[in-house]
Amino acid sequence: MRLQVPWINSLADGLSVKDIDTFHRVITTLRRKFEGDGEVEEEVGTWLRSRDAG
Repeated sequence: MRLQVPWINSLADGLSVKDIDTFHRVITTLRRKFEGDGEVEEEVGTWLRSRDAG
């Protein structure tokens, strides 16, 4: 685990919390879509509307 800390820190260097959150949401959505979760499109639409309003 100690060897991963510098590596993951270098990956995140220069990214904002918003960027990391967006990345997490994209990856989670893709995983759900690949797994066949029918609610993905609804969740994405809700998230996009809230992001655009904020």
